[in-house]
Amino acid sequence: MDFHPIRLFSKLSIHTLYTIYVLEFSPDYRFYGERHNFWEIAYFIEGKAGVTSDDRVFDCVAGDMTIQRPGVFHSMWAASDKNFKFSSSHSTATASTIQCRAKSQTGRL
Repeated sequence: MDFHPIRLFSKLSIHTLYTIYVLEFSPDYRFYGERHNFWEIAYFIEGKAGVTSDDRVFDCVAGDMTIQRPGVFHSMWAASDKNFKFSSSHSTATASTIQCRAKSQTGRL
């Protein structure tokens, strides 16, 4: 059997991990936003949430992940009548180009 190597590319290299936690919020949750000097990665475990990243809006569900670069203003809110749960981490990192898809609340990019 022939084996063919697969070349891996590093898109995000985490250097220092400051925090990692799991949070659950009620349907009336609204965080109006912040910006900071470290990376923030959120992984959505259950429920639905809306997330902004500068002027882009994301509709997030279980299995989605958001990555906020340092200095980017971002906010989050519950997007259904049920609780949502996500894991969040804060770190220093370096990154090559990270591509993402965004759909605004109006359906326009």
